[in-house]
Amino acid sequence: MKHPQAKVWACEDEPEVLAVVRDRRNQQDIIFERWQKTVSPTSKARWGVQAPEAERLVVMGAWLSPDGYIEVDQGKLTRNEDIFRFGFS
Repeated sequence: MKHPQAKVWACEDEPEVLAVVRDRRNQQDIIFERWQKTVSPTSKARWGVQAPEAERLVVMGAWLSPDGYIEVDQGKLTRNEDIFRFGFS
């Protein structure tokens, strides 16, 4: 968990979490001004202000190449910025 690519997520197949993933849970659980300012039907912040309950967590590490080097998914390079701005990536 020390590597920047390591992460812990709520298990996405749990009913309440799945409702967020499928955009069926329109509820603001987290009151955080920066994220609330950007909430809209098309913003990632609409998910960032939600806090669904989950009983299980998923621990993920970085992707490794066959020779053991860490491979960074180019589409996820701004993940930390997205979480800062919207509370969701």
